[in-house]
This record gives sequence, C-alpha cells and structure tokens, in this order.
Amino acid sequence: MTIQLLPHLVNDPFADPAVYLQIRHEKMAVLFDLGELNNLPTRKLMKIDYVFVTHCHIDHFIGFDRLLRCVLGRPKTIHLFGPAGFLDHVRGKLAGYTWNLVGSYPLVLQATEIHSRWLYRTTFFCRDGFRDQPVAKISRPNDLILTRPHFAVRAAIVDHKIPCAAYRLEEPFHLHFRREILQRENWPRGPWLSELRRAILSGAPADRRFTIAGRDYTLAVLRRRLTITTPGQVIGYASDFHASEANMAKLTRLLRGCDILFCEAAFLDEDRERAALTHHLTAGQAATLARQAGAKKLVLFHFSPKNHGRAAEYYREAGRIFTGPVDAIC
Repeated sequence: MTIQLLPHLVNDPFADPAVYLQIRHEKMAVLFDLGELNNLPTRKLMKIDYVFVTHCHIDHFIGFDRLLRCVLGRPKTIHLFGPAGFLDHVRGKLAGYTWNLVGSYPLVLQATEIHSRWLYRTTFFCRDGFRDQPVAKISRPNDLILTRPHFAVRAAIVDHKIPCAAYRLEEPFHLHFRREILQRENWPRGPWLSELRRAILSGAPADRRFTIAGRDYTLAVLRRRLTITTPGQVIGYASDFHASEANMAKLTRLLRGCDILFCEAAFLDEDRERAALTHHLTAGQAATLARQAGAKKLVLFHFSPKNHGRAAEYYREAGRIFTGPVDAIC
C-alpha cells in the first residue's frame, strides 16, 4: 500500500519543534508548530496550506516570519490554528512590519483560536495591510476543528502553565489503485488518476464521467473496479505539557490508535522533577502516553540541549516502556 501522508521532523530532536507533513499526489502540505524553518527549502514552504501551532513560546512560533516572507505576494491562503491568545499573537507578528506597498498582494491568512467549546476565527488580507477584521465565534461541540477532503483534524487543550494544543490528523480512508486492472484494461497512468482520487475524496457525484483511452466511464464504475479502500492513516502531534493525570487522560483519548505519534520528550527520567517544574515530559512519560494511546510508532523530539550527545538514552528509556518502534525519523 502506498503511504499518502508523509510526515517528518524539520529539525533534529535537540532543535526547535516543527513537523512537515506532505500529502502525496497533492501540492499541499501541513505544518505542526512554527519553530525555526531554515531547513525547509522554499519549494516545501510554498506548499504549506495549514499550520497547527501548539503554543506561542518562541521556539514554537519563531518560524512564522520565515513562512510569511516566503509566501508574501503569492495567490495563497494559509490557515493557522492555535490555542487561547493565538489571534493576538498573530496580530502582534503582523503589526511588527510596515505594509504600505502590498495593495496588489493576494495572500490571505485565516487564523483560528481553539477553546474548549468554541473556535474564534478571523481573516487577514495582505492587500489591506493585514488590518483587523471581525472575529467569528464558531461552536465546537467536540474535538473536531477542521474537515477537508483529504483529512480531518481534532485538537485537545492541555496545560503547559498556559493553554497548549495537541493535534490529531486523520485520513477519512486510504485509497489506492489496483495495478492489475490498469494493466488488464491498458489504462495509461496519468493526471486522470489524481483527478479520480480527488473526486472520490471530495464526494463527487457517482455519475461524473472520466475519459480514459478514448472511452467514457462513470466515477461509480471506476471506484468499484479500480480502487481499494482501507482505513486511513492517523498522525498525532503533542508537545510541551505536564504529565498530569488530566493531561495524560485527554491526550490518550485524542491520540488513540495513531499510526505515528510525534511527542516531545524534553528530559530523561533522571530529571523527572525538572520536567514537572517546566511542564515538560521525560522520555519514559512520552512512551507511557504512546502505550496508553495504542500508537503504532513513536517519534521523539524537543530534547533538552543539556543532554546533547545522549540521544540514544532517550530511545532506550522510551523503548523500555513502549514496545513499538521509537525513533527520531519516519
């Protein structure tokens, strides 16, 4: 089965947090956290349409400027999400610059602030100098914050001495094509396969027609004959929170059954007291969360600089608790 969601750490585990998630066959990517982004080339930054920020400490938000600088002047909308106070932080970033020469720039930033029962959303237009617009209050009866054809995103708010968001991104289902049918029917590979994939994911009408090798077929016929549907991937991302009973319970529910869980592990277990004081996790606590949530793979990151040269100890400590793969890469 071809994997559709391709996430990876932007930086090494001792550097700023950020996870880049490419969606195969689409000119679209997702970013979790906005730490330093110098390791992402412009071509990758240009694909980012959705950004999910845990909180606005500098190591999680300093990349905002690089992303903005890269897409400025482009015909693009970027959707940003973050916890309580996020709209003010975005406003503050934008207010730090002068925008008198951007009247023809089509860039749009839509920012959403996540609360336990509500979403607060506003839109900033570059052509207007990113001036304040009205804020919409949107009911949030459950943990769902975004639905798109290719994925849905859920969030939980946990405690890091400030509200901090954790995220779950899930495919609605995994779709792949039967090679033997392509060969038997002598159907050429090409853009029509991507169009078919998008049509199925977006719920297009069953009678929509596709022309393949000079013959017309309906979406319903192609879906039945050519495709196989299996459960979609689930990617979890959690960073910067205290290993309290309440936080761990919330995240166990949110991250249940993740295929890959990206989880911070600032400290080794020898520093449990320091982890508690700073509202961070140890490697063992991250592994406990992964085990409780039934994750298939655990990717650790956000290691304390005090432990440079000891990365292998993080993986060993986590591996004593979590029996699945533990790594720094996917």
